[in-house]
Amino acid sequence: MEIILGFFLGVGTSILTSLFVKTFNDRFPSASDSRIFLTIKNPVRHLQMRRARAPIETIRKVFMAWETMDEDVYRSCWEDEAIKNVGDYDSTKHHLTEIVERFRENCSMYESIEIRYLNIESVHWTGDRKTPSVRSRYGQRLVRKDGLPIEERGQEMYVLRQSEDGEWRIRANWDESSVLSGFR
Repeated sequence: MEIILGFFLGVGTSILTSLFVKTFNDRFPSASDSRIFLTIKNPVRHLQMRRARAPIETIRKVFMAWETMDEDVYRSCWEDEAIKNVGDYDSTKHHLTEIVERFRENCSMYESIEIRYLNIESVHWTGDRKTPSVRSRYGQRLVRKDGLPIEERGQEMYVLRQSEDGEWRIRANWDESSVLSGFR
């Protein structure tokens, strides 16, 4: 009898702990991705962001396109000569047609994509003040067509350039650490 009771107590405790951890992780991004942590790490972050509002808006637009799975909006954020690097700096490089194709393929795999958070870590401008590089951290929940949810957290760096029509577009992107935190 004690063995059975111990078994049920152990299982019950495990389930309650898992629910608590899941709820905590869903409500609060990991500490290193939080805005407070990023501001402590980079005290001039808010000043950098103020000057870079338009380029940052392009980054937000990319993530909104993921959430709505809108290929046209996603495509409009990229320069024709854009390059996306996946992994470390010397690994796989994709050009615009491949970038858009991968977006389309990824969207077809998921029932929904929810951007949990998008935090801008830093913005740095080239010496001529014409080219910003924006480092961001994000978290998203992807639900596959078969119903399996996946939590993803990562960081990316974008280099943008203002086009002749005045819009800021992504010239290059490094997807530095897109890591699945597990299946839930």
